[in-house]
Amino acid sequence: MIFTGRSRSYAYKILKQVRVSAGKEKHNLITIQEFADFHCIPVKELEELIFRKP
Repeated sequence: MIFTGRSRSYAYKILKQVRVSAGKEKHNLITIQEFADFHCIPVKELEELIFRKP
């Protein structure tokens, strides 16, 4: 939602794709590193988006 500007259901779909790609089960969380690797985004750039101060 913050990153894509898309719906919540779309965000869940993407998280599911990342989880499957990382070989994790439904109840397992994904890391920032796994998300960044899946989308070919530098971790530093992703962290700046997540943790920036308003």
